[in-house]
Amino acid sequence: MPNREYILAGMSLHTERPYLEKRFDDLSQITGDFGPETKLVGIAYDTRARHPVTNNPILWVAGDDNCQLTALDSRTMQVIESWPYPSPGIFGINAATKCFGLAVRNEPTTNIIAFLTEPGLDATGCPLLFHLRYVPGAATNSERLQILSWFYVNTTAASNLIRLHENHRGMTEYRGDFMILGRRNNKNTVFYIDQIGMPLASYDNAFQTTDDLRGLLHIHSRIYTTMDRTADPQIGGRTLVKFITDEIDRQQGQMIPLPSIEPFFLSTFFGDMTLYQDRMAACDHHKIYLYKMIYFTFLVDEIPNDDIEMGSILIGESKIKEVKIKNIADYYMLKDIVITKGTVVCPGAAQHCPASEALSWVKMSTVDPTTDNSPLIWQDSIVLANTPNLFIRPDGELRFWVRITVPVAYTNLEDAGGLARLVTVDDGPFAIPLEITAKVG
Repeated sequence: MPNREYILAGMSLHTERPYLEKRFDDLSQITGDFGPETKLVGIAYDTRARHPVTNNPILWVAGDDNCQLTALDSRTMQVIESWPYPSPGIFGINAATKCFGLAVRNEPTTNIIAFLTEPGLDATGCPLLFHLRYVPGAATNSERLQILSWFYVNTTAASNLIRLHENHRGMTEYRGDFMILGRRNNKNTVFYIDQIGMPLASYDNAFQTTDDLRGLLHIHSRIYTTMDRTADPQIGGRTLVKFITDEIDRQQGQMIPLPSIEPFFLSTFFGDMTLYQDRMAACDHHKIYLYKMIYFTFLVDEIPNDDIEMGSILIGESKIKEVKIKNIADYYMLKDIVITKGTVVCPGAAQHCPASEALSWVKMSTVDPTTDNSPLIWQDSIVLANTPNLFIRPDGELRFWVRITVPVAYTNLEDAGGLARLVTVDDGPFAIPLEITAKVG
């Protein structure tokens, strides 16, 4: 029998990854300063600045259509206020019309908003890196977003260091400094620059001339970007990739493709990413995407999945499956895991329906049913990893068991004669919702 190999999708289920939670469509239709804006190219989450009414943190977005930097409520995406792209106001330096990078850097008592312009605004040919500060209580619009300082980012031809290109934009905070996308030696690559725009390092060996990088994010000591992997027979298109070390390396196991995550697989993706709380957010054209991070996967028959696949069960029969919950977080332990059955809403507000009946067929246990020395307890809810010796460390796993028993007749559904109706093959298949909560830390 040939050895089983994980294809690409299976590999990506074995690593911490973003999962699309919410999408805000067509923000260009919002009236006022924000619309119409169809070219969002920069996004940054501000942990300290707050909406004056809702007190929700602010999400900053930059749009090249209007050449405006806009503060949004990070939960509702309602516009708070907008400003023109920053300009030093010095003779000989043209106003910026493109944002090549947007990021927020934490300081002891406030945050700095870093804004990277396009190159060529003056004779130096260098882009400008602005440090901005938001002062929500100030009297005027211009006073509420203050330019603290600005710097040239050295991209002169003689230095052969960073060449920026408008098709490859991205910027992220990195350990108090910044990473940006650029070109060097005719290749897209990632550059590490300090707070004032001085290039410190580049990662040329990690990329190829065809990679077509767009968007950049540093989160949980991992580097994310999007790449064109059309020539890769396993991918055949654009994908989000994760580098699992700060020393960006495309060797197998160091660069993990994460396919089929919207909008990163789209050939038209032209936005950026940001840290959002402990998760991820992205912008693209006139949409904003919010993601939660997936820290675990279920293993059934050693196959990873977001769900627990039980297969088919005959009427009047039972099936038991051993399930492993695996910690795929890059750094964090999983603890105090509670798995319970969810709820089913019957069509037409009916009290009972076959799907709701099927909930009662499912039971779970933390005790191995194949052992004789422990009492077997089947429950609707189980608790795992609730003591320090059972906390699941990264790449660790714990076992539990799921049992489904399909009866011959339903309990609450009646036939035309008032008798318990028989279960039929036409009633299935069933998807039983499970709810899981866990602490990550």
